Amino acid sequence: MHANNIITLLDAEHAAIGLIAAGAPLSAGLDKILLAAAAQSDDAMSACILLLDEADRFSSVIGPGLAPEYQLALLSCQTGLRTSPFGTAAFSGSPVFSGDIVQDQAWTQGRKDALVQGFRACWAAPVFGARGHILGVLGLLFHVSKHPTQTETDLMQVTARSCAHAIERDLAGKSLLESEDHFRHAHELNAHTLWTAQADGRVDYVARRWREWTGASGLGGGAAAAVHPDDLARTRAAWRQALASGLAYDIEHRIRLRDGQFHWMRSRAMARRDERGVLLKWYGSTEDIEALWQARAALRDSESEFRSLADAMPNQAWLARQDGALYCVNQRVDDYIGADALTNGGWARAIHPDDLARARAAWARAIVAGAAYEIELRLRRADAVYRHFLVRAVPVRGENGATVRWVGTNTDVQEQKNALDKLAYLNFSLEIEVANRGADRDRMWQLSTDIMLVADFGGMIISVNPAWTGILARPEGEALGMDFLQLVHPDDRACTVRQFARLDEGVATLRFENRYRHRDGGYRWLSWTAAGSDGLIHAIGRDISDEKEARLALALSEQALLQSQKLESIGKLTGGVAHDFNNVLQIISANLQLLQLTVSASPAAMSRVETAIAAVERGAKLSSQLLAFARRQPLKPLVTDLGRLVRSTAELFQRAIGETITTEIRVGAGLWHALIDPNQMENVLLNLALNARDAMQGRGRLSVELDNVTLDAQQIDLAAGDYVRLAVTDTGHGMEQDVIDKIFEPFFSTKREGEGTGLGLSMAYGFIKQSGGHIKVSSEAGRGATFEVFLPRTQERLADLRVGLSGPVLGGNETILVVEDDPHVQTAVVDMLHGLGYAVLKANSAEGALTVIKSGQAIDLLLTDVVMPGELRSPELVRLAKILLPDMAVLFTSGYTQNAIMQGGRLDPGVELLSKPYRREDLARKVRQLLTSRSSSGASVAQQQR
Repeated sequence: MHANNIITLLDAEHAAIGLIAAGAPLSAGLDKILLAAAAQSDDAMSACILLLDEADRFSSVIGPGLAPEYQLALLSCQTGLRTSPFGTAAFSGSPVFSGDIVQDQAWTQGRKDALVQGFRACWAAPVFGARGHILGVLGLLFHVSKHPTQTETDLMQVTARSCAHAIERDLAGKSLLESEDHFRHAHELNAHTLWTAQADGRVDYVARRWREWTGASGLGGGAAAAVHPDDLARTRAAWRQALASGLAYDIEHRIRLRDGQFHWMRSRAMARRDERGVLLKWYGSTEDIEALWQARAALRDSESEFRSLADAMPNQAWLARQDGALYCVNQRVDDYIGADALTNGGWARAIHPDDLARARAAWARAIVAGAAYEIELRLRRADAVYRHFLVRAVPVRGENGATVRWVGTNTDVQEQKNALDKLAYLNFSLEIEVANRGADRDRMWQLSTDIMLVADFGGMIISVNPAWTGILARPEGEALGMDFLQLVHPDDRACTVRQFARLDEGVATLRFENRYRHRDGGYRWLSWTAAGSDGLIHAIGRDISDEKEARLALALSEQALLQSQKLESIGKLTGGVAHDFNNVLQIISANLQLLQLTVSASPAAMSRVETAIAAVERGAKLSSQLLAFARRQPLKPLVTDLGRLVRSTAELFQRAIGETITTEIRVGAGLWHALIDPNQMENVLLNLALNARDAMQGRGRLSVELDNVTLDAQQIDLAAGDYVRLAVTDTGHGMEQDVIDKIFEPFFSTKREGEGTGLGLSMAYGFIKQSGGHIKVSSEAGRGATFEVFLPRTQERLADLRVGLSGPVLGGNETILVVEDDPHVQTAVVDMLHGLGYAVLKANSAEGALTVIKSGQAIDLLLTDVVMPGELRSPELVRLAKILLPDMAVLFTSGYTQNAIMQGGRLDPGVELLSKPYRREDLARKVRQLLTSRSSSGASVAQQQR
């Protein structure tokens, strides 16, 4: 490549970047580069560039000199193989050279438009960004047929790089503007008022929030006008001190708001210095702390009220720090111990010497453990008299769970102590008699594995046996005096209270079940036998938790079995109906399509035929959805990049759900691959999108998220392992649990009559299950819904996505053997193939077809139904036929395969299937596709024999 050409292009590049930097649009800069590139060619040539958006779609065309109608035609090109040089270059990432557009049959989109404009050659090259991504496609269009020389290839590469530099300069400028705009908004929307001042203290910037607060700008010395007169001198002194010292400025003062009221605010500022330490600028903020001041006032009021309450208590009350040191006592302590209760060891001197060591040890243990403190000891009154007190203290904990203080009380129990001493004397005389009479009862009480309980009708436990601890892990001492209703499950308390009433009426309880809380927080099922007598309840409780769990497990197993049997019955019924139903639809569809060819001159007749064909297609879709739900549809899975699949269907999403719904797609980094039928997966995505649209009533946000997950054993009805997770979330009205429980059932729908078949989600459920995955839904009424699909990860290599049947409807002169047991279907298929120009042989069974093949007739393609009567099945027919005619192409057709050519819902490798009912166009394209690719030489067996 000549150096002058390079210099010319580089000059154009510099000029283009200069224009863009000066604010000119990207198209103006690219025009200069493209015109400079066009001037380097000796032949008439036009240069253009097609820019790609984030979804890898052509978004705009820049081509100086190109006709506007041709620019629109270029925009309609799609990215993909065998579409156009532009689309292929964008898809493959490699240059594409079409030296003669007239002869280039691989160009399927826009070739005619190029020829109309007089172009005869087209070279296209991807324009790569610095990160290796494709920004667009550079195209060179010539008015003569032309193949590139090495010099021209180099010219094209230099032009592409120059375009890339200009595009990325434009993107960088836009990114910078967006960043500056983001910072400005973040600054203005800050909850604090941000401000700056020069080194001498003059305020030169105040955020908008200050004007919203005060109605003034605050610039210069204007902020001082809003300061409360009582705070002004203090504020100015603090600011002068900060300016003089260069230290941080921090003050709380009152500021007058727009409505005349004053709010407490905190103003702070710090100085920024250069590398030599010279003060350059002050950066400050003002925060509204009115709520904090009000909270402080409320705290002072609360403390005053607490002191009044403590002094009014009849008991002695005190507070201690977290280390146990007392710092506050109420008036009752001062009255009893004396004014030195908190000083000179007054508290320790008040404790009886015999109790002091024990009290200190218990207090130390409570502080270390952070547990409640309770002890009975003797305290000396101011007149030197000792009385018994029950001393209790509980820790007060902070947000992190650590003890911050102790709250304690001293309760005078001297009178209770005197009464207990008298009672102890009386009890002593009865101990021997009670021991003798209770020996047998105690042995039974101790050895019983069932709970034995005595309680009053208020629910207070009077006595329990050791089985209480064994079953509920709760100490007997803790139970005594407890209201056992506290341990009953909230859902069981009402019925337990009703049993109390029956016992109070004298009706014994023979079997009553409820749940009691175990010490670990769980619940145990107990079955009670109880009777009331003399104001007490005597009850025996047996632990039946294991029995309950066994009953529940049995019920769940029976439910799962019934569901499995229901699905199997539906599947068998669906498969049986699908075969005959699809055959009937095939007869109707084929004859309607043939009739359509003969009534094209009559618009009225054509309209009726098209209406009938549309009805057939609705019936075919219904049959396909039923098969999908029953997990009996034939699948042809490929190793698929779900991220690419979702992005490729994004435009279809938007068209389906409408422009008023925002679509957001997020794909996690390093997304794994899944083995799945991509066409069926697209149907699932579309069904989920349409349901989301209806739930949002045409307005809201639809989020599609893809990421990798690793599930533990028995999570969500899937085996442990790696899965690709697809989540579709909408902002619609959500669902109640009773709707969620039935949402995947066939024909269940929450829509009005006539608005849907109720098969969309059931079809999705069947397909995902058939593919080895799982789908679940999470929703609440009024909170939208999330559908999560889990698909097993595959380590196989990524496959090319299958291209659907498209292109022209072409016939041929090859020989096709049609094997179909239904005479009406056979007649319709033979007529369609005859109409396409093929020579057709026919057979009514697999045995008859094998006889035709053995006769030695030349056969290029075998078109056979999958399910036919007779001993010889279609797969066996194909195996025998391929032995006799190894180059013969095979196409299966069926309304329901009965697993004849598929395993686990997936088509056997190498099997081609055209499901009934099919259109004449699909039949023509599929037959032509198989005949074209059946052998590497491209010559048919029939032609060789002829």
